Amino acid sequence: SYGSNHHKNWMWKTKSTNCITVDGRGQKGHSASATGKIIAFATSDRIDYVAGEAGSAYGGALNRFTRHILFIKPELIIVFDQLEAPEESGFEWRLHSLKKMQINGQNDIRIINEQAAARVSFLAPAGLKLALTDKFDPPPRARIKLTEWHLTASTPKKAKRMEFVTVIRPYRPSKQTPPATATLHKLKNGYAVEARIAGGKVIALLRTAEKGTISFGGQSANTQTAAFILDANG
Repeated sequence: SYGSNHHKNWMWKTKSTNCITVDGRGQKGHSASATGKIIAFATSDRIDYVAGEAGSAYGGALNRFTRHILFIKPELIIVFDQLEAPEESGFEWRLHSLKKMQINGQNDIRIINEQAAARVSFLAPAGLKLALTDKFDPPPRARIKLTEWHLTASTPKKAKRMEFVTVIRPYRPSKQTPPATATLHKLKNGYAVEARIAGGKVIALLRTAEKGTISFGGQSANTQTAAFILDANG
């Protein structure tokens, strides 16, 4: 179905991925000018971190789209998105699944697909409007018998600047109950995410200011993003 209406206007579009659109507008589809770059990367036995910048891929709709991803192995993923637009805009975080999502508010979205499951929490911003559908836009050709689920989490009001803090907790539904969500603390120059993990907890510091020290719970860092794993004794 290469070049079909569904292929061009769904598969080539940002709305079909786990990404963010701006007033429904995404990155330039099927274009070599939709460029981005990795701006930071680190890996270790316990924590992986990557940050990418994709603002220029939006054809003028965004001046900045920096996505930070922290992976606290094996049970916690923190996604921190920083967006800046030239004019006040609405922002939509898109999430897709092969199975229907169970939505208990923006902090408790559960997806179970046989032996793999995840609990997703949109910790910030507050007041997201959630819409779930099993329809493609536009649909594939009639001979394609496929159902997927698509969640759109839209900001309640327009703004030039927006920050999303999202926590994804994968787990085995046959062996575990859904993990507890994380707690978000708004700080003067950023956020702190506090989450329980096996044997202790994690404190992640997410700085929104370009410079300065960010501190919470006895932990401090002079970086854009930092994560601390604490055992049961702190």
